[in-house]
Formats: sequence, C-alpha cells, structure tokens
Amino acid sequence: MVNYVGSSMLYHAGSIVFYGRPPRQNIANIDCSVLGFYGGEDQNITNLIPDFEEEMKKHEKSFEAIVYPYAQHAFYNDTNPTYHPKYARDAFARTLTFLNRVTNT
Repeated sequence: MVNYVGSSMLYHAGSIVFYGRPPRQNIANIDCSVLGFYGGEDQNITNLIPDFEEEMKKHEKSFEAIVYPYAQHAFYNDTNPTYHPKYARDAFARTLTFLNRVTNT
C-alpha cells in the first residue's frame, strides 16, 4: 500500500504503516516519508523490515521503523485479542508527531 500511495498521489506528505508487509519493488518511486509500526512477535513481517530499510536508504528515502518487542500482529486494533494498550497509545502519539512534522503544522 505504501508503494502505491507514496508513489502515486500528488502532494502526499507521509505514509504510516501499521504492521503491513513492506513493498519489494518500486521502492525508488516512494515519494514521501514513511513511518512503520510493527509487533516484535510478528516475525513474518518484522523479518522483512531490514531489507526494506536498506532499500529505502539506498534510494535516499525517509523510513523509520518502530518495533514493539512484545507486541503481536494487530496490536493497535482494540477489537483484537492481541491489542496492546501501552504500545497502541505510544504509536498514536508518534503518529501525531509524524503527521505534524510532515505536514509542517
């Protein structure tokens, strides 16, 4: 999704990813800052982050990954048994800070 949104929308200032798989292609076309939140226990996704981070650096793209060590997939979803209130609150605060920064408000 970041691959599509970050590379196809005019005036797109930033993208926020909550435990989604990073794209493997067209990374050079991502044209915005990306902030990602991941559960440390969600290794099917977190194992992919280092390669994505390396590709983003290679293309001089802004990417920050926040990995919560004891969180599982869907830690932000308060209707899911894997919901983690502490990490969800932290992710929300970081999301607001990121949005303020990329939108210059």
